[in-house]
Amino acid sequence: MPRLSRFLLGDWLKTERLQPLQEDDQSTHFAAGYRDGQGACHHRSVRLQDDALEVVDDVQGFARQAVLRWRLMPGDWHFESSPDGPRLTLHGGREFSLNVLADVPISRCELVEGGESRHYLEKNTGARAGSRNPATRHSDNATALDGMKVIYFHQHFVTPNGPGGIRSYAMAQHLLKRGHTVIMVCGSVQGGDTGLNGPFTKGLRRGCVNGIDVIELDLRYSNSDGFVKRAMTFVKFAWRSVMLVLSEPYDLVFATTTPLTAGIPGIAARWLRGKPFVFEVRDLWPELPRAMGVIRNPLVLWAIGVLEWASYRSAHRLWACLPALWKASRTGV
Repeated sequence: MPRLSRFLLGDWLKTERLQPLQEDDQSTHFAAGYRDGQGACHHRSVRLQDDALEVVDDVQGFARQAVLRWRLMPGDWHFESSPDGPRLTLHGGREFSLNVLADVPISRCELVEGGESRHYLEKNTGARAGSRNPATRHSDNATALDGMKVIYFHQHFVTPNGPGGIRSYAMAQHLLKRGHTVIMVCGSVQGGDTGLNGPFTKGLRRGCVNGIDVIELDLRYSNSDGFVKRAMTFVKFAWRSVMLVLSEPYDLVFATTTPLTAGIPGIAARWLRGKPFVFEVRDLWPELPRAMGVIRNPLVLWAIGVLEWASYRSAHRLWACLPALWKASRTGV
């Protein structure tokens, strides 16, 4: 993939041969595939029956080799070779077997320990069922403050009941499990579901959604809005969020991009109320809009760079979602 900037890549995968989910008396099946910028493609069809799951992979166009990896449920898996091809069997309780067939020679097939992360901040490193992962034990002891009230700013927050990324929802649920209280401040994203459906009163509505105290501001946002309208929505959200950090009781501020203006309430909380501020970096500004050509005005790009610098400098902790973002964000600190 060609590199457009120090962190942004282009020529993303293109979906092709998409077959919607279909059901009949014998099975449920669907299929989808992709093609990359080099012309390599991978198409997968999945058919679920009462006693079997059949997965067919069609791989073409790779220059040297193609590698398929399967993540298996934790358990006592055993690998064996047979005349019909490699075979994996899960022992203990109900037995499962996985048979691998191919119309080309398989150069290597092996069973290795991997990792899984069912919840944010938790990771199991492939230990067998019943064992305890040292990384998880470390995480259990990593909290310095118990029972904190966290005010969490994410303008595009949604629940699993609608489209959109649910990272903030999962993060909030993890905090609740650790005994903390979470106030989620968000806007209204077109097509998204915040879990609230009551009327807005004085520009907001508030309620408990699966344990999260959600404050939804009546600021509607859509990607189809023009640049000026979206920018004004970002500014209004930041301003009203500042009013909340100056009035709500809380122990810590957590703000996540996008947009970059989500850092403004954290800056206010840090310098006006002396509260701890954690800033999650999902994108780099102004590199992202500059590389995509969305913003070309040098004055606007300069202002965004100043806000980026102020957000990084004000945060007690920076949380980068990717190693590349962490390396790049350190240049602004």
